[in-house]
Amino acid sequence: MRSPLVIDIETIPNMDVIDLLPEPKADARLKDRVKIAADIEKKKAEAVGKMGLDPNFGRVCVIGYAERPGGEQPATRDDHMSEATDEEEARILTAFWETVRVCDRIGSFNGAGFDIPFILRRSWLLGVRPTRKFETVPWRCATGESNHVDVRLALSLGDAKAKGTMDLYGKLKLGRGKTDGMDGSQVWDYWREGRVDEIREYCRGDCATTLDLLESLYGYYLPEPE
Repeated sequence: MRSPLVIDIETIPNMDVIDLLPEPKADARLKDRVKIAADIEKKKAEAVGKMGLDPNFGRVCVIGYAERPGGEQPATRDDHMSEATDEEEARILTAFWETVRVCDRIGSFNGAGFDIPFILRRSWLLGVRPTRKFETVPWRCATGESNHVDVRLALSLGDAKAKGTMDLYGKLKLGRGKTDGMDGSQVWDYWREGRVDEIREYCRGDCATTLDLLESLYGYYLPEPE
């Protein structure tokens, strides 16, 4: 089995649909008007922060790729939005579907539970036609026998509820975790600060780590490459 093309996405809130968020309610125990208003504002801010985790309310801002065409180090690249618009997001989604059109399979870390469903929903909402279908059923993504290998699921033998993060597995097996000083919860802040290149580097780093982890599973959790 040839190593898959590893993919990873970074997401941000879609501020164009912020008005569709449910209006939060203040804690019923609060009586003071000032405290009620502050509680509502706090909950609004929390809701906005979580929009990027929901494909109905978020956008894909970066799509990263990693493969090992023959060299020692993984070759990584990305497509990213230049601005947060439907047109820019549609452009990188179109590029994704063209990229994966010809690959044998893809690899991911939690792609069955997040990346692929997110990409598919955003593609549907923006009218970007998929070029193929990728497996998302947990046990099928754990075996290496489908067109999508999910490293997280392989390590948990298909248990979608099992604990285990890329950062932990990377440190245990590879001696390195995710990019120091950054995690997915910071992507929105980085985007607003114009630090897009750092988001891109973070995404590509995750792709490289996922590829290295995936290849370490051969003979243990996945069949040996042919």
